[in-house]
Amino acid sequence: MATLYHYPFCPPAQRVRLALGAKGREAAETVLPYTDVETPVELAGRKQVPIYVTDDGEALLESEAILRRIEVEAPEPPLFDGAIEPADYQALKGWMAEFDPLVDRLRGPTQLGYAGLGDDPDAAEYFRRQVETRTGAQLEELVNARYADYLDFEARAGLKRFANVLAKGRFFSGRLSVADLYIVSEWGFLRWVDGVSPPLDLLYYFARVEDACGVKLASGDEALF
Repeated sequence: MATLYHYPFCPPAQRVRLALGAKGREAAETVLPYTDVETPVELAGRKQVPIYVTDDGEALLESEAILRRIEVEAPEPPLFDGAIEPADYQALKGWMAEFDPLVDRLRGPTQLGYAGLGDDPDAAEYFRRQVETRTGAQLEELVNARYADYLDFEARAGLKRFANVLAKGRFFSGRLSVADLYIVSEWGFLRWVDGVSPPLDLLYYFARVEDACGVKLASGDEALF
């Protein structure tokens, strides 16, 4: 059986989990401690997740390569060809990438609620330093700025309009595709940012995608227990 090594809070790993669920593809899941360097290095040569070890023992690292392999292993229902035009998928990723700095500021504090981070002082401190290096702000500053950051993100991304489009089509391309997995894995954390209220249509969309995949992405607090 294939095995997926991951962190529950990692967006690329989340979209692999969603893809496995959408395909009904069985794979063992191993949640790695965030401070575990030896296991990922031994499996794939560096500390990075997700790591997908195929039935024949090949270890794949990059989430896009993993999703493509899963598409080959379980062609139905399609998530790439036949589900979305490649140009539309690339355009979506390019557009979302414009907001990565804001998203990183919002997401970092929520991730500390997950098992393997919030309950492990060494892992929490390691993660904190990484977030603060990337954002140039102390974690406490990010927590205090979350409402202003969210309003900035909501306005710049046209989040309400985007949510309305998703509501009308139910999925990004009108049917479940890799684009939906990408959106939910990258922005689904907005449900758990204290003090903000994402558009209801967006919240319904997140739940709709998870239901279609048969996978519930736990919040940090849920993942701790």
